[in-house]
Amino acid sequence: TAMRPIPFFQRSILAIPLIALLASCQKQDESAPVTELMLRDELTFSIPPGDQADLDLATLYDAHASVSALLQEKGFSPDQLLDVRIENARAVMIEPVNVPFHTLHAVHLDFTQAAGTPLNFAHLDPVPNDRSILDLSVDHADLTPFFEGDPQTLHARLTMNGRDGSDTTRVRFALTFRVKAGA
Repeated sequence: TAMRPIPFFQRSILAIPLIALLASCQKQDESAPVTELMLRDELTFSIPPGDQADLDLATLYDAHASVSALLQEKGFSPDQLLDVRIENARAVMIEPVNVPFHTLHAVHLDFTQAAGTPLNFAHLDPVPNDRSILDLSVDHADLTPFFEGDPQTLHARLTMNGRDGSDTTRVRFALTFRVKAGA
């Protein structure tokens, strides 16, 4: 018995469900567009005179206000915030100006979580003592919860070495966050 070819019309009808299935799978893979934005903020900490080896300097950081202003500037609402991660962290000695970080041994930047444990997002240990600008290592943890609510406490935890303790020192941290927003 010879096999009869399936007429073109019947093949076309059989292909329609397959094409529809492929098209529906393709539509499911398409998600709403996501836009990446960069948020840059600066925080300055004063290191008081004294000879303490470990310092926990804290400041209230209104991350929600910063990210909301950025989103609105770019045409998004705060409800469209999807993700925030640290991209870059740099420390600059601003008082005294251009003095190397020779008295700083380690630096850790973190947010305090609801459970009370710190979420470290940038650090440098040990600190090179011949530089007045430090590029910190960043941990690309999800920081979104800290950008969604009330102002948060941001800590600069410093380990000092060999301070004479006579003058106040000021350090500025320049932070760059990668923000994702979408519909």
